[in-house]
Amino acid sequence: MLKSKGAMPLMTIPELMITAEADAFTSDLLVKIGDATPDLLYAKDLQSRMIFANRAVLTVLGKTWDEIRGRSDDEWHDNPEEGRRFVEADARVMASGQTEKLEEMLTGVDGLQTYLSTKSPLRAKDGSVIGLFGSSMNITEQKNAEALQQMLVNELDHRVKNMLSLVQVMARQTFKPANIDKAIWDAFEGRLISMSKAHGMLTRQNWVGADIADVVAEGLLAHGGQHADCFQVNGPSAWLDAQTALALAMAFHELGTNAIKYGALSTAQGRVAITWNVAGPVDGHGDGEGNAAMLDLRWQESGGPAVAEPSHRGFGSRLIQQAFAHNGTDLAEVRYLPGGIEFHVRVGLGRRLAK
Repeated sequence: MLKSKGAMPLMTIPELMITAEADAFTSDLLVKIGDATPDLLYAKDLQSRMIFANRAVLTVLGKTWDEIRGRSDDEWHDNPEEGRRFVEADARVMASGQTEKLEEMLTGVDGLQTYLSTKSPLRAKDGSVIGLFGSSMNITEQKNAEALQQMLVNELDHRVKNMLSLVQVMARQTFKPANIDKAIWDAFEGRLISMSKAHGMLTRQNWVGADIADVVAEGLLAHGGQHADCFQVNGPSAWLDAQTALALAMAFHELGTNAIKYGALSTAQGRVAITWNVAGPVDGHGDGEGNAAMLDLRWQESGGPAVAEPSHRGFGSRLIQQAFAHNGTDLAEVRYLPGGIEFHVRVGLGRRLAK
């Protein structure tokens, strides 16, 4: 018997009622709890025959308890093939003795619906599996919303790439009469291609952002890849919002192109170290939930030709600085050190720090 502190003793149901009444009360209570939820609750024996189903199960199936009691899904289901898939999933859970979460398609009175099911083995007192208990939540609306979002993201990606291609064609036609220098055209076209690839990378993540490791890998592909001998890459996983990921991708393109033409990558012995770390909270930046963080990244060149401060900043340098100007806490600068160019960026991270 349990006792409360300094109060009347707490009585259990068997102590309040005789055993038969207590069993009936408990059974009735479980039924009422099961009928109070819109989720499907059910229990099956080792042959996947139904031994319990709450009201939601019967409502969704449009069947009575007598129609499904003691029968497996492939026996009572209007579509035996669909029922067989449920039986196979049940058998897998009972054979493994492990809880399994899976998506299942069920055809009921409202047509084909998607359910997120959690199935756990039922065990006897000796621990042997004697059946399973399951709960299934209808996630059809969520899945439809995800499908619509993916369709819109794909359409956006398609239109953006078409727009970039159109800009490329218009530029070719516009610059052609002026006999523009090939180096200028190559720089312009390279930036368009880099932007297109960055958009494609973000589309694969539904434009919620990207991990910095993926941004770095994508940015270095045009220069031999991050595992090439000339690159040293090191840093933890960190999640970037879409705007920051796009800005960093453009920065890598500008830095890589410049390094190949004039910097470390223009010589066989040249090297580029790309390192970053995540620290926080920094300067009060954060989301109020203890997830404050700042990304600190450096691109450091060495082993290339001697570097001198240019008389004026080119478009690439200005592009890098402007790309990171969307957040007042951000810092982005390109330094022309004697040993090689250094790019340093510090940017605030959102709540999602890692995949």
